[in-house]
Amino acid sequence: MDENEGDIDHDAIHADFRARIEQRRRARFGPLPTVDIPQELYAKARGHRGELTGEDRALLLSRGDLIGKALAQPSSLTEAERNEVLGRQSPDQVRANIERVSNGRMSTVAELVSKTLENDIKQLAGCPGGYDAVDAS
Repeated sequence: MDENEGDIDHDAIHADFRARIEQRRRARFGPLPTVDIPQELYAKARGHRGELTGEDRALLLSRGDLIGKALAQPSSLTEAERNEVLGRQSPDQVRANIERVSNGRMSTVAELVSKTLENDIKQLAGCPGGYDAVDAS
């Protein structure tokens, strides 16, 4: 047991951790909504978006953040906003990652998928029974 273990302020560590999480959440999604939006409206927006009224959409937009916009008017999202809401990387970041892992030989998702499928087919051809043994339907 460490002599200084009793000197660690666990509450301060936890408070700092919570503050960092909240800072990241705010940076990604904006401030917490100050409007009281019923949970039923969120469920309606997720499952029955076509049934949202103008008032429903206005209430969701009153959140003042990207989530409210995505729920109320998803078709108005830019590609960058859509990527952010879905937690996807930007197209530039995806391209950079593909180039990095392929040592510059590929740069698009289509190339990566094509190469992956090509490699899978080659591996299947080497399996007992060969490629013909795999049901292609």
